[in-house]
Amino acid sequence: MPCYLIDLGNSTAGCIGACARVNAATPEDAIAVLRDVLPECVEVAIDDERIESFTIYLSPEHSSVADISEGDVEDAGAAGSV
Repeated sequence: MPCYLIDLGNSTAGCIGACARVNAATPEDAIAVLRDVLPECVEVAIDDERIESFTIYLSPEHSSVADISEGDVEDAGAAGSV
C-alpha cells in the first residue's frame, strides 16, 4: 500500500511546519484518513515555567490532494525494509 506525504504547514513560510505520512490506497483515501484521525488541537508540553501553555490548532478539513508532495509516495511495505 502506498504511503503519502501530506504537507500541513511550511515553517519556511510560516511559524509552524507539519507533515503526515499516511498509508492509503489512493491520494483521496489518504486525505480521508487524515481528516478522520486528526484532532482539532494538540497541547504541547513545554517544561519551562515561563510558558503557561502551547496549543496547536488543526483544520484537517482544509487539506486536499494538492497537499500531497509530488513524487514523494513510498510503498509502505518497502519503507523500513533492508
